[in-house]
Amino acid sequence: MTVLFPVLYLVDAMGETAMKWAMLVVTVVWFAVTPLWMGREDHAAAAGAPTAE
Repeated sequence: MTVLFPVLYLVDAMGETAMKWAMLVVTVVWFAVTPLWMGREDHAAAAGAPTAE
């Protein structure tokens, strides 16, 4: 998503202000959601769960 909006701006399918707002929203969502899935494998290994190696 972070690449899509600048490309749309480049081909004149989106204005600069709209692109900046869209990228801000995507960035905020990224930082809000990333901690939910980051390090999941580490927690499973610490609990003694078998790994898929």
